[in-house]
Amino acid sequence: MKTISIYRIFNKYNVISFTSMLLILWISWAFASYFIEIITMDYYAEDLAISTKEEADNARYQFIIGILTWERYIDSAMRYIVYIFPLFSLLTVLPFCDELNGYYSYPARFKNYSKSLINGILCHSFIGGITISAVFFVFFSVGTVFMIPQIENIGGYASILPDDFYYQHPYLFFLFMSFTIYFAIGFVFSLLGCSIALVTRKKHDVIIIPMLLYLCDAYILGGVLGLYKYQIFGSVCAFNTVYSTFENFIPLLPFFIISILIILIYNLKQRNTLKW
Repeated sequence: MKTISIYRIFNKYNVISFTSMLLILWISWAFASYFIEIITMDYYAEDLAISTKEEADNARYQFIIGILTWERYIDSAMRYIVYIFPLFSLLTVLPFCDELNGYYSYPARFKNYSKSLINGILCHSFIGGITISAVFFVFFSVGTVFMIPQIENIGGYASILPDDFYYQHPYLFFLFMSFTIYFAIGFVFSLLGCSIALVTRKKHDVIIIPMLLYLCDAYILGGVLGLYKYQIFGSVCAFNTVYSTFENFIPLLPFFIISILIILIYNLKQRNTLKW
């Protein structure tokens, strides 16, 4: 394996992205599901009418059992991370900025500079998608030990699957989400980050510009225009949607198209200045 390939896979940004996203999901679940409150609350308060340790332990147990559902698990975990979701795939793109300022700064060293650059962009995009999928794979694999489904139909994202598939196989459904829509979100925003890097070469731009586009899309299409079907938040929260499996990929198209256009324009500009 080439040194550049090893660097793309094993670097601090991928580790930071994976660990920070996983921790935020679990911390968010712990607070938003009231798990922390259940563990720390005073069970001998007057309004609870509990007087013995056995009664307190039983009450705590019943509260905990009540929150151990798949629906509460994913909904609580995504409560806040939805606002910064692309950040974690964008972090995996930051090494590409270093490559542009070093590895790709001498086009003459490549037999086909354009092909090599596209390969690098695709590699980082796949790493971004795989990182997000891997986070959710671990998150849901831990969840399957404790969680049970509470409802029979989780919504439109399961429309491509057989009836009652979610209720019978909730873990497999969430793995399906992990390796489809969440991989796609990670891939597209990593691709967008790479396209921004081509233009500015600056790491902070790779983070800030895509995040601004993400938030503007969410609030303008949803909050202002009411076009919820095309709102990117709908794809991120595909576990709770009325739209079909394929419809949840529609909000990603503008970001994908913008990325491709930037990359094509950059390549055309380079062709006019270099002999490829």
